[in-house]
Amino acid sequence: SDTPSEYSPYVVLVKQLALEHEVNAPGIASHILSYQYRALETLALPADKPETAQLGGMLADHQNKSTVAPKLLNLYVLARAGKLQPLLLDQCIERVRNLKQATPEQRWMLALCARMCNHPEADSLKQEAEAEEVAQQQAKELFYSSDILPPLAIIRLLYTIEDAPNAPETAEAIRRFMDAGSFTYSTWRNAWTTIALYEYMKKSDVESKSAVVNGHTINSKQPLTQTMPYGAATDYSVQGDTVYVTGYAEGHTADAQPVQAINQGFKVTRRFEKLMPDGSWQPTATFAVGDVVKVYLTVEADESVPAHYLRYLVVEDRLPAAFEAINPVLVSQALPPGVTEQETADWWYWSSHIDNREYLKDRVRFFSSYVNYRKMEATYVARVLRRGEVTAPATKAELMYRPEVRGLSIPQKLQIK
Repeated sequence: SDTPSEYSPYVVLVKQLALEHEVNAPGIASHILSYQYRALETLALPADKPETAQLGGMLADHQNKSTVAPKLLNLYVLARAGKLQPLLLDQCIERVRNLKQATPEQRWMLALCARMCNHPEADSLKQEAEAEEVAQQQAKELFYSSDILPPLAIIRLLYTIEDAPNAPETAEAIRRFMDAGSFTYSTWRNAWTTIALYEYMKKSDVESKSAVVNGHTINSKQPLTQTMPYGAATDYSVQGDTVYVTGYAEGHTADAQPVQAINQGFKVTRRFEKLMPDGSWQPTATFAVGDVVKVYLTVEADESVPAHYLRYLVVEDRLPAAFEAINPVLVSQALPPGVTEQETADWWYWSSHIDNREYLKDRVRFFSSYVNYRKMEATYVARVLRRGEVTAPATKAELMYRPEVRGLSIPQKLQIK
């Protein structure tokens, strides 16, 4: 929209990246971008009256450092586009230096912008950023760090690439950065990592390097791709420059039900209750056609699972063949007497908020972005449609981006009369 926000620089950054890659998307014509660059420059300028500034004035940021981050990202976008005016950069350098407590991310971002513009203060700004890091580590204090700016390690890496793209130390810094697990379940971090690698490819001479692998000449634009069956091994002979290897495995889990519960980071339990004539719920494993059943799912994380792992949890409960889940959102699936929509629509979460749920023909899925207090509880309602002896397959819980952290409940036999 016409109203800027702290994320406005990201909009222009994406368009700038599209322009660099010659992506002819709507709205990135050069005259439109020029207008947006001017808007960013206006937002980055210090304001005489902070209350009239769109994002607040830098002079008012002594105590509220969060408003500095969008301005520094403005500078980066302008520098990347070659439109950062020296006077504007000088003014921002002066005001960030006057901040009582600027975060290391803010000081490194300012140093990066100065290096991109070959500003004479770039080296001294880098030294100030390094000193700020040491000071905060020694003080053991936690300062507000906005997600507006890139992660600190990536800002440092971007500075190193700008400073000496072809230095052996830069290649080693990138190798260490990648070995440290730079790609994570964070789209934001992965995007900035990709930008850093792109900058390295663009500014260094890495694209001119080549090697011979098992008789095949390879380079950055002509890699060697191989597909191998599971368990196969191949010996490689390399001549020339350093060769980097990446790979992935594809497969599927055997659809075999466990004899007992499986706990590989999550303990998963399930219980069934049926709706009684008096409106109460009674635990049972025996049902009749037409019964209304409430299914309780509980997922508890082991203490061995690091807290920062506990994001993007998926819980999938496969229905017994005789059950049909009731989706309270659908008008065609009327809720049974005694069960209100409020009960079902709230998803019965206790400790972890459930962000979304899916009702499929044979299963129900719950999604939670954060597993608070290492526990998640969810409930849904089903109706019994057919008689016979059926199996309720194991309930599965796993982290979307760390599927090795998972758990399965015990399958249950149910009698339906």
